[in-house]
Amino acid sequence: MIVLGDASAGMVTWDPDAAAPDSVSLLVQQPQAASFNADGTRYAALSGAVDATLVIGRVDGSNLIHLPAATNGLWHPTDPNLIAWTGPADSGTGETIISVADLSGSITPRTAPLLEITVTDGPHLLSAWGDWGFATQNGDRTVGFDADGVPVRSADGELFDSAPDGTLLVVEPTDDLGVPFLLNPDGTRTEIPSLDVGGSDYRFLVDGDWIVAITGQEDGHTSILAKAVNTRSTRITSVEEPARVVGTSFNDRFLVLQEEGTNDLIFKDWSNGAQHRVPFDDQVEAIYLNHRRTG
Repeated sequence: MIVLGDASAGMVTWDPDAAAPDSVSLLVQQPQAASFNADGTRYAALSGAVDATLVIGRVDGSNLIHLPAATNGLWHPTDPNLIAWTGPADSGTGETIISVADLSGSITPRTAPLLEITVTDGPHLLSAWGDWGFATQNGDRTVGFDADGVPVRSADGELFDSAPDGTLLVVEPTDDLGVPFLLNPDGTRTEIPSLDVGGSDYRFLVDGDWIVAITGQEDGHTSILAKAVNTRSTRITSVEEPARVVGTSFNDRFLVLQEEGTNDLIFKDWSNGAQHRVPFDDQVEAIYLNHRRTG
């Protein structure tokens, strides 16, 4: 896990046989965001200590790289060696550069990226990417590009997640509530009936076949509504306290939530409502779960 403090972020590892996690090691000052790559061997953390710097390293502490002038960084969803990021928009032209780096070899801040794409009418903030292309947040609009950087679709709203085929899960603000919908690869829009509106979080699960809405309720509990994309199937469960999603298990069966009041972690099986609570103290920014087979 990557946990946040008042002024720094640290790495925590927790072996399932241990009663408590290992000690925290310092990663970055003034952290703004953090994430793990597809196989949990590397992390990326955005630091605001001196302007904006993307800090990339191995979980074991080696191969530390600082990429200056980055506004964010996103790992490829399946290739653990690929990371993409956007820099600040040019103040004169409004152009934003999307860069992609391959970390399988040696890389330094002066290493030429594997790919650089210039997009116009910025600023753009990279919000999702994959083999299908890129998606950015451009003010109040979500913009989708193909793999060559050609804009192919856009819609008003905030991008929350993307499916493996490039379908984008967008939430459009309407009457003070967020209305989720799908922005398809061909640019068409698909409504999602029976999915909660006004939720705090939405995300795809299980290869894009299900969408989960996380919604805080007036009495303090948090509802979790799962809706199948292509059928009428729905499932609903909840946790008793206000909570936010910090990750999923290796096969997406379990949502990992953190309670706002206690910081306890809750492993919630969204398919049948079962849950397991793990007492914890620090705010979790990113989590990677390594499945261990036993027996």
